[in-house]
Amino acid sequence: MVNDRRKRMISFFSWGAARRFSEHEPPEVDLKGGDVLHIASGDPVFTARLVERCNAAQGGFISFDPGYDIISYDKKTLEGS
Repeated sequence: MVNDRRKRMISFFSWGAARRFSEHEPPEVDLKGGDVLHIASGDPVFTARLVERCNAAQGGFISFDPGYDIISYDKKTLEGS
């Protein structure tokens, strides 16, 4: 984050490899007690598929922080429907 001359905050982001996430299947993840999977900014389709493939039934935890990408998600996806 930087401020311009008019004191407006500006942020920069590069998609990098995340630009191609939707071309691939996410891995299946078995989370056990004490395991944490933190999902941050990324392709919303890939992220939704990743969460579907996670098994946290054994005490794991999934943390979701879409950041500025929140506008890329629809209500149905966020509700897990």
